[in-house]
Amino acid sequence: MLNFYSLEIDTNFQFINSGLRGFSVLKQVFCAFFGLLACSSLHAQTLDFNLSNDTAEAALFAPFASTGFGKSAYQISVLFSDKEVDNNWMVGGGFSVSGEAGTDVPGLEFGVSINAYIAEVAAYELIALPLGAHARYSPPPLSRFFGKVAVEYAPDIVTFNDADQLVLAVARLGYEILPNADVYLGYRNIQVGIKDQPNSDVTIDKGWHIGVNLTF
Repeated sequence: MLNFYSLEIDTNFQFINSGLRGFSVLKQVFCAFFGLLACSSLHAQTLDFNLSNDTAEAALFAPFASTGFGKSAYQISVLFSDKEVDNNWMVGGGFSVSGEAGTDVPGLEFGVSINAYIAEVAAYELIALPLGAHARYSPPPLSRFFGKVAVEYAPDIVTFNDADQLVLAVARLGYEILPNADVYLGYRNIQVGIKDQPNSDVTIDKGWHIGVNLTF
């Protein structure tokens, strides 16, 4: 009986510690979020928020420079998911540059990014530093419609703790309902490879979502 109560208390402490750790990370994200907002107040920021039955994600994109060759921005994001176990989360930040692909294909933009993520999923913890690439196309005759794809990859050399790789892929189709507001339908797949466990990838998120982009 004593062993049973000891196990129950130990489990409760693990749950509390996990919640406190998640709260601490979330508090740091909010501080970074508002700090980024304040530092880039001279430029228009974009708030991206999307939902599915099992996930919620919020991201802030803050441009800080624009030239005749393209534009650059900081970004910070937080994602919560309960697809496998409760309280999965992933926090990220990074830097991206993007610009028009050329005059041959009007409406087409390409970009690259350097990112960093901290995540906890299915009792595993990870830190990953992926490189990313993305493309966005808005056909000139239908300039309010757009499509976007993004891929990020972190191999073993830049993935730490319990993981040995991270792969993130996103595709979206959207429509500009207002000059400063878009709505979209998206599909996201985030997979994490676990160290010393071949063919046992853990899913942070995989499925459809709906979202909005608000520029202010």
